[in-house]
Amino acid sequence: MPGKCSICTHPNRLEIEKKISEDISYREIARQFCVCKSAVGNHVRNHIPQAIKQAQTDREIESGLNIFEELKRILGELNRLRSEAKEITQEAWRIFSNAKATSTVNPGVIEFMADALEKLTRIEDKFVKFIGIQAKLLGVLKEKKEKEPL
Repeated sequence: MPGKCSICTHPNRLEIEKKISEDISYREIARQFCVCKSAVGNHVRNHIPQAIKQAQTDREIESGLNIFEELKRILGELNRLRSEAKEITQEAWRIFSNAKATSTVNPGVIEFMADALEKLTRIEDKFVKFIGIQAKLLGVLKEKKEKEPL
């Protein structure tokens, strides 16, 4: 049964790994820390890649959590903007209806307002669909986060 890695258990492990990252020769590292040159090589081959992979995984998890939180923030902001746009659209329709009913506005202006309001309504519909897509994505991310806890 193989023994524990003498570098992993060395009291100066972090300093040894720092020297390795600085591209100091294994022979020089071994001399400085009173370890075998082969132990340094074995540590690099067998343990450094695992540490790098773990650090990368940790960064990916953190990045995923950051993306999840940012999507939640964006979805909240989109919902706020949607409510605001809906209020503006309703007010514009109210003004349009009053102007049309009283016939105090030039017919060309009424036609322009009608076109603008129709476009605004279509934009609001697209906005609602976009928010729905964002909400579904957020749900998928939340589900994935719950399945793969830190």
